[in-house]
Amino acid sequence: MRGIANKFRRKLGPGSLRSHLVLLVVVAFMPLLAFAVLMVVLSARNERAVFERGATERTRALVTAVDAELKRSISTLEALATSRELDRGDLRAFYEEAARVLKSQPGWLTVIVSLPSGQSILNLLRALGAQLGSVVEQRSFKQVLKTQKPAVSDVLFGPLTQEYDFIIRVPVMRDAKIKYVLSPVISLRSIDA
Repeated sequence: MRGIANKFRRKLGPGSLRSHLVLLVVVAFMPLLAFAVLMVVLSARNERAVFERGATERTRALVTAVDAELKRSISTLEALATSRELDRGDLRAFYEEAARVLKSQPGWLTVIVSLPSGQSILNLLRALGAQLGSVVEQRSFKQVLKTQKPAVSDVLFGPLTQEYDFIIRVPVMRDAKIKYVLSPVISLRSIDA
């Protein structure tokens, strides 16, 4: 029996038995290694899908919050646009009315009233009668004049508020013409909350 084993060893050559055992072990572990790699790839895909699903849900929640804030603010502005003080041109009385409305709107920083020419005539951050310049953000202002419908500005750094905010603009219609444009400046922080 030893003779057969020795013949077999000689036929394989020196160290061949060890090489064959190593090869056998490597071949035996290949399916395990392939399974481990497959599980890592599947796990990474699953984590990416979970992350993407979470990001999509957060984005939808943010869009819903922004949409709700815009609708609420536009409704409030449209109600304020019906003020009789604006019909009479009584800016002092309207200033007080707008200041009361401003207190009820936590995200609003100020309310601005502008003429269709672009000249601002009232800003709650300034004293009544103070000299005001023309409208800072023109794109949404021009859009309101063109469409006679509410418009929203891009995000901008407000020169008076000293923070990033945006503006909603609502036309004040009288006799089928725009008499004024109401514009509250809204803090971005109000949407993050």
